[in-house]
Amino acid sequence: MWLVVHKLVLFALAIPALLLLFYSYVKDNATDTQAVQIIDNTCFIENKPCLISLPHISDLSIHLSQIPVPAMEQITLTFSGIPKDQLSLKLWFEGKDMDMGKHYLLPLPNKGNKGMDAVTEFTGMIPVCSLDENMVWLLIVELSNQDLLFRVRFPLSE
Repeated sequence: MWLVVHKLVLFALAIPALLLLFYSYVKDNATDTQAVQIIDNTCFIENKPCLISLPHISDLSIHLSQIPVPAMEQITLTFSGIPKDQLSLKLWFEGKDMDMGKHYLLPLPNKGNKGMDAVTEFTGMIPVCSLDENMVWLLIVELSNQDLLFRVRFPLSE
């Protein structure tokens, strides 16, 4: 009898845990109702500042602080031309040919700017891939406003 009760208790605890995991997965991978437009940018951000030109969004310039991009060292990305209160930005590094997860860059506090108007900086790092020393990374810039969602992919040199 004790064994049956023990199994029922474990089963009763496992079902909500699995549902919570499923909900978390769906929530993290959902894009709401916006259709994602993926744009492969041919500008090698490691060589020069790059321009992001998208419909219905003002032109943005992006610049890396360190060239080449070192693994496991803090780097800074600088954006200019961000319209105040009109745009949401997310930035991350991910593997091109190998799923290494998303490695997000965090916004730095604006010095002297009120809101996200002229210049915004993000900081983060690329992890080390122990499986492939020639790992190719992409910088993903996700821009969204109320109606549009863009993911611009910048290759980092191989």
